[in-house]
Amino acid sequence: MGAVTIIAASTFAFVGLAQQEQSRMTDMSTMSTRMMVVTGIYLLAIVIFALLGMAASLKYLRS
Repeated sequence: MGAVTIIAASTFAFVGLAQQEQSRMTDMSTMSTRMMVVTGIYLLAIVIFALLGMAASLKYLRS
C-alpha cells in the first residue's frame, strides 16, 4: 500500500510540474495584438539593417 501511494504521489507531482511548465510557455494565441505588431516591427528592422549592412559591404568590396 505504501509503494502504491508513493508512485501515485510522484505521478501527480510530475503531472503538476508538466501543467505548470505548459502554463509558463507562451504561444501565439496568448499574445496581444500590440505585442505581435511590435515583434513584427522589430523583426522588420533587423532584416532592413541586415540588408543595408550587406549592401554597404558589397559596395565597399567593389571599390
